[in-house]
Amino acid sequence: MSDRTESPCTEAYIQEMHVRAITSSDPADMDENRSPLTMAAPPQRFSRGPVPPEILPGPYDQEKKDLCLLFCCCAKHPSVGTSDKGESINYYQHCVSDTLDRMDKESGGKGKYKPEVSYARDTGKPFLHRDPEGRDTTEKSHHWIQRAWKEIPGYRPGEGMVRRPDVSVPLDPDKPLSRANLKVLVEMKHKGDDVKKNQIKDYEKTAGDKSKVILLNEENCRCDEKQTTVDRVIAKTRREVKLLENSALVRAVKYTMTHRRLPPLISGSPAIGDGAEEIIEMLFPK
Repeated sequence: MSDRTESPCTEAYIQEMHVRAITSSDPADMDENRSPLTMAAPPQRFSRGPVPPEILPGPYDQEKKDLCLLFCCCAKHPSVGTSDKGESINYYQHCVSDTLDRMDKESGGKGKYKPEVSYARDTGKPFLHRDPEGRDTTEKSHHWIQRAWKEIPGYRPGEGMVRRPDVSVPLDPDKPLSRANLKVLVEMKHKGDDVKKNQIKDYEKTAGDKSKVILLNEENCRCDEKQTTVDRVIAKTRREVKLLENSALVRAVKYTMTHRRLPPLISGSPAIGDGAEEIIEMLFPK
C-alpha cells in the first residue's frame, strides 16, 4: 500500500484556528504604553474566536464545535491512499488524527486535543511519553504496546484491555492526562464505521465517568449543513495565511480601529506596511 496523501483539511483547519486566535484578540487588553507591533501573537487556543452555529446542545459545546468542523471536513476531504491492487482508499480518521497530531506537536505537546492516546481500560491510566526521570509528560507514549505488557496485570492483546479513543481532551493541556485531568473522551464514527460491542461502555470505564464520553458522527455533527463552511475554510486558507503572516500587523490594525489612532511605535519597530487595508476589510467587513 502506498503512502497516503495529506488531506487539504489539515492545513486549512490549522490555519483557521490560528486565524481565529489572532483575530479574536481583545484590543481592550492592549497596553497603550506598548506597541502592538512588538507583541507576540496570542497562543493557538481552540476556544477563542467565532464558532459555527450551535450543535449538540449540552456539555462540551466548544469541543463539539471545534471537532465537528474537522470531522465534517475530513468526511468530505479525507486522506487518500492506494491499495496493493491500485484501488483508492479513503482514510477519514487518519485525516483527523494527522491534523490533531500536527497541532499537538507544533504546540510542544500542549495541544488541547490529543488524538489516539492509549489507556489501560480498567484503571483509566493513559500511556504517556516519559521524561528522563521517568515522569509522565503531556505527549502520548511511543511504545504503548510494550508498556501494556509490563503494566497491565494479565494483559492479553486483542481483548479490549487497552482502549484508544479518537480524541482525549484534558482539563489543563499543560499537565499530563489522567482521570483527574480529563475533561472528555471523544469517539468519531464516519460512514461505514460502526460502534463496536462494549466500545462506549469501555470508554466510560476508562474515563471513570459516563458523562465524560461523547460520540460524534455525520448526523449529530450536521455535516450536510456544514459543507458550505468546510469549503469556505479550505478556499480561504491561502489568502488568509498570506494576509496574516504578520500577526503584529493585525493587532496594530485592531488597535487603530479601537483607539481611532495609530499605535505608539517603539524605536526600531516596523511601520504598518502593505496589506493593512485588506486586513481591515477582512476583520471589519462593511
